[in-house]
Amino acid sequence: MLQTIRDRASGWIAYAVILLISIPFALWGVNNYLNDGSGKQVVATISGVSISTREYAQAYRAEKLRIEQMFGGNLPSGFDDKKIKQLVLQNLVRRAVINNEASKAGYKVTDIQLLQQLKQYPAFAVDGKFSASRYQQLLQQNGMTPEIFENKLRQELSDMQLQNGIVKTAFVTPEESARLSELKNEKRQVVTMTLPLVRYKNEVKVSDKAIEDYYNAHKSEFVSPEKVKLSYLQLNANKLALPNPTDSDLRSYYERHSTEFAQPEQAKAREIVVKLGGTGNPGATQRLKAISAQLAAGESFAVVAKKYSEASNAKDGGLLGPVTKQDLPPQLSAVLFALKPGDVSPPVKYGQKIYRFKLEQLQNAVRPAFEQVRAKVKVAYLKHERNIRFSDLVQRLQVLTYKNPGTLIPAAKSMNQKILTTGWLTQGTGSGIASNPAVRAAAFSDAVYKNGTNSQVIELNKHEAVVVRIDARQGPVQKPLSAVRKQIHDVIARQDADSLARKAASQLASAIKAGGKVEAVAKKQGIATNDLGWIGRHVSQSNMPALTKAVFETSAPKAGAKSAGFIRLPNGDYEVFAVLGTKYPAVKTASAAASRRYDAMIGQTELQMAYGAWEAADAIKVYPQNMSNGL
Repeated sequence: MLQTIRDRASGWIAYAVILLISIPFALWGVNNYLNDGSGKQVVATISGVSISTREYAQAYRAEKLRIEQMFGGNLPSGFDDKKIKQLVLQNLVRRAVINNEASKAGYKVTDIQLLQQLKQYPAFAVDGKFSASRYQQLLQQNGMTPEIFENKLRQELSDMQLQNGIVKTAFVTPEESARLSELKNEKRQVVTMTLPLVRYKNEVKVSDKAIEDYYNAHKSEFVSPEKVKLSYLQLNANKLALPNPTDSDLRSYYERHSTEFAQPEQAKAREIVVKLGGTGNPGATQRLKAISAQLAAGESFAVVAKKYSEASNAKDGGLLGPVTKQDLPPQLSAVLFALKPGDVSPPVKYGQKIYRFKLEQLQNAVRPAFEQVRAKVKVAYLKHERNIRFSDLVQRLQVLTYKNPGTLIPAAKSMNQKILTTGWLTQGTGSGIASNPAVRAAAFSDAVYKNGTNSQVIELNKHEAVVVRIDARQGPVQKPLSAVRKQIHDVIARQDADSLARKAASQLASAIKAGGKVEAVAKKQGIATNDLGWIGRHVSQSNMPALTKAVFETSAPKAGAKSAGFIRLPNGDYEVFAVLGTKYPAVKTASAAASRRYDAMIGQTELQMAYGAWEAADAIKVYPQNMSNGL
């Protein structure tokens, strides 16, 4: 039990917040994803309680904004809209499940408790004290009444009581804490050896009968996908014929958009940049103090920048510019352009850096004469007119194809457009406009594929849009054995080779556990050994966390004996490992901080188990087709 807890500890501690809102979809069951026709305005129902599309959309936008702000305005790598949507839905479902359980358990929040919580919010305070007028003012500004806000707050507080009742009552005994600390710092002496899959592929012989049997048993896997051809109407903004603008048109446009053609306000400045936690000497805090002290003492900004700035322009005294507001992040440009020439800004934090600016010169925006920018005005005017006309055409196309859902002909005649056709396409592949995933998704949507209607307008890019419908269909076609014989041969050969390699790895591990010398066992198989030495529980060997995990999941060897095991590597090879010894630090009593971490770990584990039980008892239905409504 202690071993299992220890293996999970780092995950719970490091990801407690994420785990609180991340419940695997698998727990809900596949059937609950099927729309029964009743969930048109909701994304999920939990024992009769609905999560509306509006509530979901608001939560999605707020969460996306929060994540973007955390990462400097952009989503982190690998974190796309799909993951945000999943995270938000899981969070809302979890909240509803906990609300339901708290209500069933009879948790209540008194008026006194509610008032105490309201007094904790600095936003509602004036001169450090709760202000009823300020409270009502803020709620009104956010379109919320005190009754609605307080009901939500009561629910959140009762939910917190329920969760705290589990998390904060969990504990680990002193003996368990000491043992967990020992396990955390355990080291094992490990030797590995690799069994390459290729050596077993050479031993495999695949018969014609085996290929035929596999084909007959897996025919559904060897079917060409459904195909369709599309007919479509396409609008292209770049191909719109526009009349040559008159001088009056251009002058009128220039007057309405003169700021677009002005030379923007420019600043010539200097900057000092300090990286937080950087490798500079002295450290960031000492560096910032030294900068402030020397500037206050009258030292030249350029001299201080040369000495302390960690930006690439430090050698030039931090020279910056000339720059416009658009050249800098909004947070920094707001500070710089608020200065007067000669002024020095206070420290400004942006990302993982601290900035200080000195404004040396400010050049006001200059509006050029119309004749100086006439050519640019004409380009901008034509682009503007083209966008307006294109938008009007797109709207017209949408209306016409919606009014006549079973054909493109009326829209084509009315808009003097030619109906075009694609080649064959599948859900995963296509050429021309069908190379666009949105077109393929529309083609195989229920409305277009099953009901035979026109699609909505699909934006291919900023300048092109289409409406599509099914022109021809080709159902799944069974591929003949001759077309997939080699594919099946390779599958069987790999499976058989894997079985042989796995059997050999198991025999090697068994021989080592039975007392065989590692070197002798390896030599008999004609493979080399790799001595990893003493490794820790949290050190991944050769970029293979799976190996470290398997090593420490294996029973510790008894005195004078060895334990062993094996894992399958991503490339199909098998890695056999032998644990020659184990050593632990002597821990009589775990530190108070460690004990608190273990208590929190157990509390979070128990909360997860409780949540799983609550969720299993609730009737949860999810309607993924509604998750894009309102976004």
